[in-house]
Amino acid sequence: MENILLNSSILIVDDSFETLSLLGKILTKHNFNVVPASSGSQAIALARSKKPDLILLDINMPEPDGFMVCETLKKDPETQHIPIIFLTGKTNEDDILKGFQSGALDYIQKPFNQSELLARVRTHLKLVKLQQKSLEHIYLLHQQELELFQKEKEQAESELDFKNKELINMAIQLTKFNKSAERFIYTLNDAITSLEPEQQDKLSCMIRSFSLQLQDDTWNEIELLFLNLHSNFFNNLLAQFPGLTKNELRLCAFLRLNLSIKDIASITMQTEETIKKSRYRLRQKLNMASDENLNGYIMQC
Repeated sequence: MENILLNSSILIVDDSFETLSLLGKILTKHNFNVVPASSGSQAIALARSKKPDLILLDINMPEPDGFMVCETLKKDPETQHIPIIFLTGKTNEDDILKGFQSGALDYIQKPFNQSELLARVRTHLKLVKLQQKSLEHIYLLHQQELELFQKEKEQAESELDFKNKELINMAIQLTKFNKSAERFIYTLNDAITSLEPEQQDKLSCMIRSFSLQLQDDTWNEIELLFLNLHSNFFNNLLAQFPGLTKNELRLCAFLRLNLSIKDIASITMQTEETIKKSRYRLRQKLNMASDENLNGYIMQC
């Protein structure tokens, strides 16, 4: 326990040279670093510049007296943590109470007993040092927790980013497939023009049904993976904007994946102009100003 007192500095304040000299000898002999001050104003300046571990402060000095010095130091954020012990020849209860009210932790009566002085000094220094150690330990634990949280956050973000990229890659692959399907549909539409009107109608209906089914199947594949990554996305949106349609929710999901208008158009087998119009209507439903970033807003949901 004594080791924590090593290199402790003590500011001693007294307008009596004899008292300063005696205190200095006693404390130096017991391996304390002593900083002497012979006036209240000097004590305030040294306390601010030296930041001692403890202050022994005489009450009876020319202005500012010990009470005023103590009050000044306790009001200053840079020195308010320094424990102060009053040195006083006064035994009046009002004076002692005034000392505690001004911020002192303890008092020693003059003429002081050397053993009592050292015991009081060591006790308060130990309390201060232990408090500092405790705060340092708490701060260290807090820093470690923050570092661990940051690592876990970065790992989670990295995993989410990887899975998002996988999902986007799958969406791009589906886009390529849809383009091939689109070309096949166009070919079929061209081919059926030579058929009888009744047959054309039947085949056109089948082609439209196939096209819609293809869009649904594409979305179902994406939706399944999307919900594994962003399980509360649609619920959060609908809680704020219950009027969003199924297609608008799909568009929001594509925007959450940060897909371009071109990619969204390919996946949904629509024109880019159609997607632009859908974005405009979505912005209106979300009550967004024209200068707000739609993608940025959706990414926060």
